[in-house]
Amino acid sequence: MAIFAHEIGHYKSSHVAKNFVINTIYVVLFALLMIPLMHHEPFLAAFGFYHENYFILLFLYVHLYYYTVDIPLRILLNAISRKFEIEADTYSVNVGYGEAQIRALVRNFAQNMEIVFASSL
Repeated sequence: MAIFAHEIGHYKSSHVAKNFVINTIYVVLFALLMIPLMHHEPFLAAFGFYHENYFILLFLYVHLYYYTVDIPLRILLNAISRKFEIEADTYSVNVGYGEAQIRALVRNFAQNMEIVFASSL
């Protein structure tokens, strides 16, 4: 029942709607940053391509985006995700499933062979 209480915590905190908005903003940002490059010949020429090719443009853009802009965004999204998980866990504890929540988390970590630690970062 602790797992259900945790999931209800996600529902009560509107995490699904918030994640939808956050992911929509993420995709729009990705697209908006790509628009200036669509017909910017020097961008492709910098990589040795002198004919407009949308496939190569997309490949290069995704590669550059993934290793630059996306890194701080992924850190931020990971922090938000962890915040949502803590809120859902807190809800589960507040409705009386604290001990069951602890057992479920320990069991999940043991099954997944994950290391349990609290980072100061």
